Amino acid sequence: MTLADEPRRLLPLADGHGGRSSMTCLYRCGNACAHPAPNTSGNEYFGDAVKTEVSRRGIFKAGAVGALVIGAGATGAVPAAAAPSSGAAASGSSSLAGGPTGAGLTFKAIPPNTLDAVIVPNGYDEKVLIRWGDPILPGALAFDVDNQSPASQAGQFGYNNDFLVVVPLDRKFTRGLLVVNHEYTNEELMFRGYAGGATATVQQMRIALAAHGMSVVEVERVDRTGEWRIVTHGRRHYNRRLTGYTPMEFTGPAAGSPLLRTAADPHGVRVLGSLNNCSGGLTPWGTVLSGEENFNQYFVGGDGAPAGAKPALARYGIDVSKRYPSGSRYWDKADARFDVSKNPQEPNRFGWIMEVDPYDADSTPRKHTALGRFKHEGAAVVVAKSGQVVAYMGDDERFDYMYKFVSDRKLRTGNSKADRESNRRLLESGSLYVAKLGFTSAGEIDGTGKLPSDGAFNGTGTWIPLTRGGKSLVAGMAIDEVLVHTRLAADRPARPRWTGPRTSRSAS
Repeated sequence: MTLADEPRRLLPLADGHGGRSSMTCLYRCGNACAHPAPNTSGNEYFGDAVKTEVSRRGIFKAGAVGALVIGAGATGAVPAAAAPSSGAAASGSSSLAGGPTGAGLTFKAIPPNTLDAVIVPNGYDEKVLIRWGDPILPGALAFDVDNQSPASQAGQFGYNNDFLVVVPLDRKFTRGLLVVNHEYTNEELMFRGYAGGATATVQQMRIALAAHGMSVVEVERVDRTGEWRIVTHGRRHYNRRLTGYTPMEFTGPAAGSPLLRTAADPHGVRVLGSLNNCSGGLTPWGTVLSGEENFNQYFVGGDGAPAGAKPALARYGIDVSKRYPSGSRYWDKADARFDVSKNPQEPNRFGWIMEVDPYDADSTPRKHTALGRFKHEGAAVVVAKSGQVVAYMGDDERFDYMYKFVSDRKLRTGNSKADRESNRRLLESGSLYVAKLGFTSAGEIDGTGKLPSDGAFNGTGTWIPLTRGGKSLVAGMAIDEVLVHTRLAADRPARPRWTGPRTSRSAS
């Protein structure tokens, strides 16, 4: 039996749920681990490179699994925010924790317990900053769990939080903007008597759509206590909600591609909303990136999709064997764009890295096609010595790949209007690479965690270019095909899979 023919096996402890509840698995990723892995290519799985030397159980015992699977959702460290477009200088941490100096936290660990309460160390306090349904836009209605509407939800803080960052509004970082992803919704907790998507009302579906997306909320420090509070009367209106209905635009080589065109958007340049926003990143020029992850779970009607579209739909985890797979939300009843039998290109409009300017509440969010389409966990952005921007990205799917994007343009460090406009375009053009990972010290790994004789594990790898200069480097695929169907492009031969099933929730 060849490696390509060998059936895929789950690693020990990767039981599909890990520490998650069944409802979290259902709503967050559509029970992804319960379905066959979408990658059916013959590419070697990275873990198999050392399987003859180390049992998978030994790898877990040695604590080395992080070195193998890190990147499935890794975002890396986010840089400090650049100056906002208003011209105010910025400095400080991009976290809610710590003071303006970014000092580390020191405390005695809390013993394991089963208390139904939020427990913090001695000397610390906890306080709710903002809750689902809290009004954040002018004129937004107060939250009423029994009388919610899509319109009221669109003016209120969204549901569930994933990536979170605070970007500064002043030099001392006493004021800032809280930017939060609202990855998914738990309808059985949102609506009384909710019994599943098949019986959900259209109103409930539209409320859930409005509860997805992102929130931007102005906050300020409470003296030097370490506490933050919501600013209710700021000098400028920064607060905004991005939902499943918010108009956004495509940038880059695939913008306008036939693969992105629908009846509602015949030009393939405008898209409504962002879904399943998982982790993200902070750019050196002060904008926020958000990764669209498990978008496949929102679409139904795969069995009725055109035959030519089914391979790509299946590669992205959309069930093409039945109309309503298990756990379906039935959102097609509220919006026909979620029915791929009627709109087979609509799924292609999700699965991107989206860029948002938190300092401009009137700006249009942009989905950057140059960075490829897959289940984006996030994007860790760094500036290379050349001045070009590099974004490292992981596809948060079992047996899928790791990517990097290198911009064509260089970062401009000035704060003029021309500098800011140039930096805004950094993610619109560049080269996209997929990683091929190797392993050179397999003979000296025994599962104990002991270093090889040369003192290093010597992991190696090669970045294989998929695009460059606005052109495809993948034989038989045009540039828009590579960027819209990036997984299929990365499936081409000699491209080992870089990670196996996750054993726990990826870092966000």
